[in-house]
Amino acid sequence: EYEAALTPGAEYSYVDAGLTIGNHVYQVIPYNATGVGIKSEEKSIFISATLDVPHTFDFTQNLLDLFAVIDNNADGKTWIWNSSNGAYYPYNESNAADDYLITLPFNLKAGKTYNVIVNAKGSASYPERMEVLAGKAATVEGLTEQVIAPVEVKLGDFEDIEGTFTPAEDGKYYFAIHAISDADKLNLCVKALTIELAPEA
Repeated sequence: EYEAALTPGAEYSYVDAGLTIGNHVYQVIPYNATGVGIKSEEKSIFISATLDVPHTFDFTQNLLDLFAVIDNNADGKTWIWNSSNGAYYPYNESNAADDYLITLPFNLKAGKTYNVIVNAKGSASYPERMEVLAGKAATVEGLTEQVIAPVEVKLGDFEDIEGTFTPAEDGKYYFAIHAISDADKLNLCVKALTIELAPEA
């Protein structure tokens, strides 16, 4: 919260010195001794950092603030977290899943092969589906490379689902778990996501 005595018509700026990696939401609320004025629209920004391999996201902790989440079908059901399921996509009775959980960017080298390992499970009697994508932007359009083809996530215990990615250019790359389960399933749960350099042959 930031307070200042303002002059009508003047421009002001504010530097948030306490920013950390993750999502931040800002809103301007004018007020004085006589009451509260019209609130501005909320503006959300995502503060990023570039990671090196190997790196594991351990979803026994709530790390969702480190990810960009896209509810691509805008149905209000998308990636969330709890201590039992880790990061998980909850079902929608009517709509198939189309929801992205996108990492921070990674520094990757051209021609090097990287292992991508998702530790995931479905729910009892409700098999789920997912794929993993990579790309140079944390957007649906920017995730142009398929790392793990669409796969059914089986029931029972968490299992490792693995793929590889070999970038054509040096640069920063994002990875995304894309939930694509059919409608009216249950929970697609992710316990961990690991990006690591594959051993050279």
